[in-house]
Amino acid sequence: MDDCNLKELSLSAGMLDPAFNPSILNYRVTLGNDTVNLTVYPVTSDNHASYQIIGTGGSKTVGLQDGLNKIEIEVAAEDGTLKRYKIEATKLSANTPVLSGLKIAENLTLDPPFSISEYKYTCTAPLNMISVIVEPISPDHNMHVTVNGSEVGNQTYLNVGHTKAEVNVTSADGTNSQIYQIVISRVQFPWSISFSDLNDAQEYECPVSLKAYYRPVSIKGSDPKHIFSSSLIKFLTRKTKCNPFDDTPFDAQWCVPEYEVDKRMSAASVYCCFRYRGCTGTFELSELGKHALECPFKPPSELDSKDVTGTSWYQTEFGLTSKPRHQFRHTIELRNWEKNLRERASEGNVEKHCSNARNEIKNYKELVSKTGKFLPFYEEGKSPLDALHKAAVDYALAIKLKPKDPELHFHLGVVLEEHYYAAVIYGVVKKIEEQGAEKLSAAETSGRNDEIAVICRLHGFKAECTLQQQLKALDMEYHQLKEQGQAAKSDYVQSLYSWKAQQAGKDGKLKPVVSDEHKYIEWSLLKYLDALSLQPQSWKYNFHVGRLYLFQKKNNDALKHLQVALAQKPTEPSIRFYAGLLVLDQDDGLGPQTRYAIQYLQQGLEQLLTDLQTPSDNSANHELSFLRALDTFSLQNIQLIKGIYRLGTFLFNPPAGLPERTMSPEQVLHLCAN
Repeated sequence: MDDCNLKELSLSAGMLDPAFNPSILNYRVTLGNDTVNLTVYPVTSDNHASYQIIGTGGSKTVGLQDGLNKIEIEVAAEDGTLKRYKIEATKLSANTPVLSGLKIAENLTLDPPFSISEYKYTCTAPLNMISVIVEPISPDHNMHVTVNGSEVGNQTYLNVGHTKAEVNVTSADGTNSQIYQIVISRVQFPWSISFSDLNDAQEYECPVSLKAYYRPVSIKGSDPKHIFSSSLIKFLTRKTKCNPFDDTPFDAQWCVPEYEVDKRMSAASVYCCFRYRGCTGTFELSELGKHALECPFKPPSELDSKDVTGTSWYQTEFGLTSKPRHQFRHTIELRNWEKNLRERASEGNVEKHCSNARNEIKNYKELVSKTGKFLPFYEEGKSPLDALHKAAVDYALAIKLKPKDPELHFHLGVVLEEHYYAAVIYGVVKKIEEQGAEKLSAAETSGRNDEIAVICRLHGFKAECTLQQQLKALDMEYHQLKEQGQAAKSDYVQSLYSWKAQQAGKDGKLKPVVSDEHKYIEWSLLKYLDALSLQPQSWKYNFHVGRLYLFQKKNNDALKHLQVALAQKPTEPSIRFYAGLLVLDQDDGLGPQTRYAIQYLQQGLEQLLTDLQTPSDNSANHELSFLRALDTFSLQNIQLIKGIYRLGTFLFNPPAGLPERTMSPEQVLHLCAN
């Protein structure tokens, strides 16, 4: 009776923007100069409803004039309810060069989404994609369109890093032209790259990572030209914004993409990254990513359990069973900090608390992903740590209601461990006033001091100047920003001034800054132990207990649990990696198990590189898998980097008995350096 919706809406020319949806009432369409009339084809949802195109006298066809033409479709339901759909149809003049659409045939997503007046785009291609077809859409058949100077429909071959595709559209009368630019970046090839020509290796080596360039850029005006991998030079200069060679400040357009260098490098000959496993092929670098996914010498997708069960240590510790000889003893108790979590909120039911916790973890992910150049301040109750705290409260309440569920204890441990990483990795802390000073993590303290040093240099002071000079430089910077109308930045500099002033005692010396993030590691370990006591044969709980013991350098305790985890799931690469790192840490690589440790570390590293090569989206457990404790192969994990480094250094003097398919130390250390 009251249905006044359209279920379809199409046009004789052009495409609606956005695509038709019954709930969207406003649309745009761009039409070429050769389009004289536009016919509109509406279809009502209800057969008893009617429609009319306003001002056409009952016709579906609308005459067009140059410029903007407004079309309104009024839909009337059976009971008289009305709704209007509006279309803004723009007819281009003959001298206007624009596209009405732009896409890539391989379904790569443009960023930002296409808009007629947006001329620069980026997109990301998988590393095995060697070419794409750019598909521009012109609104007028009389317009001439080319892609990189060639006819539309030709392949655009991709460099190994970034490739610029320029779409040139010329107006219908041939008097004007416009360029639309797409920069296509291929996912970085994770394996070490080995050029077959030594000269190429020297020419295309980034001076920072000592690896082949990835998306090479130069510093504008540098003489001689300084070229780096884009991500590395931007990371190194993220705070100073100065040339690392001569300390000269960058201008706004300091970073110049080196597309031609990328193109030459992509054509260079390289060895297969699985040369150490027996592949003897050579390829153009641009084709290496595609080959690596298909190479018959690539690491196996499933590890051989005999690499573990066939070792002497396994036979000694476990014999014919995966059950450990030693007994695990741990008592679950209600600790004061956990009791405080329970008392700060009302109870509900387990399912509701778990759902609330997952939502808070999702909120935490969104918050830390927004952390920008400056360490952020948040409204009370809305910081990333507040989100983690709320998740911890919900899990603690769920444990109170269901104390024998090991997964609840485990997830509380995961959330508590994330508190530590939030401070160390993301630099996120809450402002806590304690005796007039702010309690900060070591990461944030270092970050703020670096920023203050940059401000001091900008105002003529040395980076190591006195406290009084630092305060003076901050004051000068604050007033300069205020005069420039940069209120947000001036407020931030004022907060730096207050923080630095609060650290000064009566004698003018800085007060020590307190950091307490390590307590979360202790609490997290206790919850992992609680979970393990409820399910002692769980490889997952044993692994995480062993991992944190290793983190705390309690190697004997770590060994017991990592061995149990490995015995229970011998094909798991992450357990092998951490167990290998532990063995090298424990006996400094001089014990009888060193060759097994090196093998396990390499197998973990191969799994990491395979994951980077073929990333998968674990959408079923996406919110939780984002947390560092569950992402044991995260590149932000210091234990992972340490393990790769130890592997590389030990391979310079390898023990006897290593498998033939072992990486070279240079190959491993290149990965670590990147």
